[in-house]
Amino acid sequence: MSKDSLPDNHPQKSSLLSNLAGLYEALGQRSEAESLYTEALKRARTTLPENHPERATHLNNMAIIFKTQNRYKEAEALLIEDLKIARISLPENHPKRASYINNLASVYKNQNRYKEAEPLFKEALRKARTSLPKYHPEKATHSTNLGALYEAQGKYSAAESLYKESLKVVRESLPINYPGLLNHLGHIVSLYLSLERYTDAEPFSVQALSLVRQSFPRNHPQITIHLANLARVYEAKGRNLEAKRLFKEAQKINRNVDQN
Repeated sequence: MSKDSLPDNHPQKSSLLSNLAGLYEALGQRSEAESLYTEALKRARTTLPENHPERATHLNNMAIIFKTQNRYKEAEALLIEDLKIARISLPENHPKRASYINNLASVYKNQNRYKEAEPLFKEALRKARTSLPKYHPEKATHSTNLGALYEAQGKYSAAESLYKESLKVVRESLPINYPGLLNHLGHIVSLYLSLERYTDAEPFSVQALSLVRQSFPRNHPQITIHLANLARVYEAKGRNLEAKRLFKEAQKINRNVDQN
């Protein structure tokens, strides 16, 4: 079914537009995605009841686009409206409620509004723990997000505990070579490096580098991040030859990226 085969005011038309926008977004064509998400939200506002859960979905989609563009005030306004609808129209422990709460918390965190972000991240994690299976990957995302907030506030012990919880969930729920594991590994490595806990950082750094090599092309810039992290670990532990080899590999990749 195409969007042109439906009446102009048909509620499903906004969903079709949103699906097409999601495709453009996945392809990195954000301008086209924003235009379609805008049209989808406009139609949803005129064709759906005020507190219909589909309106919340369209608001959330538009807000995420604004967030990626650092348009935080616009994203915040949409997410507040989105969450208001979700609290009315969705069950208390519906997974989407946790997701919407998390998105608003992320917008606050990105503006360094930590006091406003913290209770929302906590609420999102609490809902995820009660509404999702024990080892669902989304639980790991919520744990990592709250952990990152704690790390930004200097609450390192609390951050470490949540990062470990995230890794346990991901390792139980996803294939060992799943690229999404990189995000969770990266957080705990970054924490240990900032605290100069190099022995703790090493096994996670080794795993992250192995995984990124399997997940990305040979000269992808993502690899340089994990090369540099492990090199820092080796350098701090006096393993200078190994550190030098990794730093040189990172520099070579960066030169290839610059030339292209």
